[in-house]
Amino acid sequence: MADESKDEVELQKLAYEAQLLQQQGQMISQRMGQMQESMMQLNMAMEALRNIKKGAAKSFVPVGGGALVPAKLEGGTVLMDLGANTAVEMKPEEAVAVLEARFKSIESLLASAEKDAGRAAQRLQVIDSQARGLMRKMNVSPEVREG
Repeated sequence: MADESKDEVELQKLAYEAQLLQQQGQMISQRMGQMQESMMQLNMAMEALRNIKKGAAKSFVPVGGGALVPAKLEGGTVLMDLGANTAVEMKPEEAVAVLEARFKSIESLLASAEKDAGRAAQRLQVIDSQARGLMRKMNVSPEVREG
């Protein structure tokens, strides 16, 4: 009887850890989605800056309240946001280099997040195997969950 109680406690611990890992996996997945979105935006910005560098381009400039004003962009300089409410005027090719560095940084963070997600998934598999073993020992059939 004492062994059964120990097994129940261990099973509860495994269930709690699995729940935490699932939540962690969801948070990692959300972060990865945000990183991928940022990478797409950076790609679009780099492409736009490369097009400006090729010559004059037409665009629309937001002036507030959802209003846009048509503008002809010339390849002189662009204002680049550096964070902390700081912007610097630079050539389009310099801005592309800054954006490429940001892209690589996010790419590295994304790879790290993918590894974290993989480790969480592996640990969930181990927990599942351990829980099934405990349930067999306790003569309890595992609940089938979808999700």
